[in-house]
Amino acid sequence: MNDRIQIGAAVLMGTLILAFLVARLLPTGRHRAPRTAEETVPLAELLAPREALVTDVAWCPAERAEQVHVFLALGGRVCCSCRGLTPHGALTSVPPAGGAR
Repeated sequence: MNDRIQIGAAVLMGTLILAFLVARLLPTGRHRAPRTAEETVPLAELLAPREALVTDVAWCPAERAEQVHVFLALGGRVCCSCRGLTPHGALTSVPPAGGAR
């Protein structure tokens, strides 16, 4: 019984050493070159709003009056006064010059 324990311990140690060597020799991704200044994007540019298409006067159901709204590319508009969202379909063109209804 003692021989089996010694053989098992030797196999276990060999397996652990082999796994350690493989883990040390495989690339980890640290070998990649750092990005240059031209490749990086400033945080302010990443957080800049890019969805608003146009602002125009439209009916605000929350205030029950015509207010300036920001029309969104994916659909809907946001009132600049009360920040209320009015959902509708995606815009295919800009609102008319006299205001959207």
